[in-house]
Amino acid sequence: MDGDGSRLVRWGERALRWCAVANIGFGVLAVGCLIASFVAEPLLAAQLGRKYRDAVFIPAVIWELRTLILIGVIAVWPLDRCLRALADVLRSVRRGAPFDPDNAARVTTIGWGLVGVQCVDLFGSALTALIARTGADVAAWTPSLAGWISVLIAFVLARVFAAGARLDAELEGTV
Repeated sequence: MDGDGSRLVRWGERALRWCAVANIGFGVLAVGCLIASFVAEPLLAAQLGRKYRDAVFIPAVIWELRTLILIGVIAVWPLDRCLRALADVLRSVRRGAPFDPDNAARVTTIGWGLVGVQCVDLFGSALTALIARTGADVAAWTPSLAGWISVLIAFVLARVFAAGARLDAELEGTV
């Protein structure tokens, strides 16, 4: 690897572009599934009826599934904000300006985006528990402690970037 890490930064920028495309692709797919759940509701209800017989109230399960899909659609926006802000930070690092004053705001944006993702995750976890209580099969979903720690790390790093930007400006003023 090169000494200044520029290869790693370029790789990170490419990976972020792919993640952003995948995130938007997921959102489009989820919206398509949500629309299809209305268009093909009789087929969906018939399939669920064959699977569960009278064990669950099919209309409620369909609305719960739609709500889970909607949660996925909602999660696209805060994740997109995180990915865009992180890409901007990497661009400034590639330019040789890691303590660009704008990076503190960008990392704060990442922190708030992660808060959004974690809140969506909490709501999804609660809805999954509700669906499981109806008797429908659903994958286990639990909130992420690591995600909340990431939120804290992002806000702390935003303060570090702000302090670094101030020190960088002071250093430039003394030279």
